[in-house]
Amino acid sequence: MRCFSIPNFLKNLSFHVLIMACLAAFGVVGQAKKKLPLPDSLQPSDVVMLRKDFDLALNKATRRAHELNNAGVESIAQNHVFSALQQFKKAAVLQPNNDTIQANEAAAALKVGRFAEAEAILNQLPIELKNVTANLGTCAAIRGDTALAAQFFEASNAPGGIVAYNKSLIAYKKGDLDQALHLVEQAILKQKGTNPAFHALKGDILFAEKHYDWAENQYKKAERKGGRMEIQLGNAALATHNYDRAVTLFQQYLDDGNRAYQFWAYYGLGAAYYRQKDYPNALYHFRKAVWLQPTSSPAHTGLANVYCSQHDNRNARKAYEKAVDLDSTNVYARLGLGVVLYRANEYERALVCFNYSEVLFNPKNREHADFYISKGFCLLYTNRVKAAEPYLLTGRKLAPDRPDGYAGLSEFYRLQDHFLTAFRFVDKALEFDDRNDKLFSNRGSIYLKFKDYQSARSDFYDAKNLNPHNINAANGFGLALLEMDEIERALSLYDSLLAKVNNRSTIHNNRGIVHAYMALKAEMMHKNPADKERYHYKSLIDFDNAMKADSAKKFYHVNVGNVYKSKGERENAIVHYEAYLSKNSINNLGILFAKPDQKRYSNHYLDVAVKLDSSNAIYLYNRAKLFAEYFKDSLARNRDLQRALKLRPEADVSFKYSQDGFVTIYLVDFEFDRYNYPGKHFFPVQVLPVEANQFLPIVEWLKIPIPKNKALDEQNGVARSTPQLKFKAASRRSRGSMHCPKF
Repeated sequence: MRCFSIPNFLKNLSFHVLIMACLAAFGVVGQAKKKLPLPDSLQPSDVVMLRKDFDLALNKATRRAHELNNAGVESIAQNHVFSALQQFKKAAVLQPNNDTIQANEAAAALKVGRFAEAEAILNQLPIELKNVTANLGTCAAIRGDTALAAQFFEASNAPGGIVAYNKSLIAYKKGDLDQALHLVEQAILKQKGTNPAFHALKGDILFAEKHYDWAENQYKKAERKGGRMEIQLGNAALATHNYDRAVTLFQQYLDDGNRAYQFWAYYGLGAAYYRQKDYPNALYHFRKAVWLQPTSSPAHTGLANVYCSQHDNRNARKAYEKAVDLDSTNVYARLGLGVVLYRANEYERALVCFNYSEVLFNPKNREHADFYISKGFCLLYTNRVKAAEPYLLTGRKLAPDRPDGYAGLSEFYRLQDHFLTAFRFVDKALEFDDRNDKLFSNRGSIYLKFKDYQSARSDFYDAKNLNPHNINAANGFGLALLEMDEIERALSLYDSLLAKVNNRSTIHNNRGIVHAYMALKAEMMHKNPADKERYHYKSLIDFDNAMKADSAKKFYHVNVGNVYKSKGERENAIVHYEAYLSKNSINNLGILFAKPDQKRYSNHYLDVAVKLDSSNAIYLYNRAKLFAEYFKDSLARNRDLQRALKLRPEADVSFKYSQDGFVTIYLVDFEFDRYNYPGKHFFPVQVLPVEANQFLPIVEWLKIPIPKNKALDEQNGVARSTPQLKFKAASRRSRGSMHCPKF
């Protein structure tokens, strides 16, 4: 091969003169002379010769560019894409304005993922050239400019289904699943042969629409061993609750040594084992998933679910909070966090999480009974009583053989003062949970409301035996003793309680009432007057301590007023009654004025009390008693008053120790226990599809025909001046010897 050589007469010319010679060869010497003078030695025959050699060199460069282009196409056929890209680049340098070479270079750049480089090349090509518009749309879509990409795809006239596929992928990413499905089906119809990417996208769209069986069929069509489709098939099995098959598919992927999607495989195994309640295996695989992707919110959620279902609330809370920090929109993590907050009695914060994650609640899924009941209790204990009813009813319906739903409904009705209905539900709850001290304690408190002190005493006794630390049960037991006129035992009980807990206002108040009755009893039994005063003094001290322990309970003033009334200190009594002017204090004011000279005031107050609560037997009796004492004529004419007089509560301790035959009401204080059912929460798992659909370019490789050129072929030929030497094979006998070979 000989190279292009400059004629001898030009070797001594300067470079700019040589350029002028080239211009002259192409007929522009007239223009060149205006700028640069040509040497006088340059003859017309020299110009013709220069032009001939220049044309030969130019043709040689063009042919070399075409050869490189065609070699690049052949490299593509052997899947050597990077090598092909370099060949196309070299060809483009030799012939920079060749559209075919540039189209091949852009296609190769798209193939290897150099989208910015490909887009720059495509922008230099004529827009009407085949596939240019479509590939510009692909580049724009990959950049995230889906609006511009959609315009390119609409303007594209490229055949086949790739444009429809790309348009489908844009719709899928926007969440328009119906349009995405329509477009990908068009792509499959247009495509000649099977394109796995099309079926994979269709499977993902069907999966998002929760048509898991149809999605599985598409994944099988797109399946490639060791690829994403194996994971997607496992996810489809997970979504259809076929957990054994899911375990098999995910484990098979890992056993084959595949690593590209091992995070999803470990996560899927953790989810499948969790749903099978195989908590050790679930914990192991979720930990592996977290180790592989520490920033995955679903992986931390899965780990937390295992902890929570095992009642490891501390670790569960840490994992849920990590999951929420990583993705605040993760409803699965919010649901679990709501559960652990509910178990920690943080009802307000738990309610926020439950409200956010309620989209996961299923009123037909028995496993979700705990979620409904837990949210119902949160609403009850944050004073949203009315809103709690539907959740508690749904929870009870889903789990009719468990006590927590009945207990929650009992609380719902109790908080609305529907004690009879509350009693029925707490009684039902005890049928399923007869070892729960709070159920016994609360039923005992309802018995107190019904004045069934014997039954109340029995329930409080059972609650104390089940849990000696239940203060409410002990307090209720003391009240039952007081109302059954076992005052000394009640006093002993409250003394022991206050020795243990000195900060409970209820205990101080109730012991103050016991001391007040001890004073009344001492007076009735004509004991030493000093005893009466001592008990009165202790009573006032107890009420004062009660108000210090809980200043919000203003009704303690009624009891203080009763003590001053018993002591005959009317002014002090009125001051305290007016400090908490309720229907009970009005009743007691009526009794305070039940004197011959103030009977009309008494009648007024007692009449107001009856109007405030016309069903209260004590108010009715006290008013009838007043008429029997001071308005006998009216009593004789009024049958309602005569019937009310028969309501005399002879068994009531307040009547037994009455100084004047009227019933002075002392306000006892007791609290209902809050239920804290931890529940058996079993969470739905978050299926985690592998989102790996890519926008596809239209890749077409074009060769350039190379016509024969005699002059170039002669230059490219290799002249052999001497024949090549050939070695003659050595004979068997001479092999291994030191003799030189024969030629």
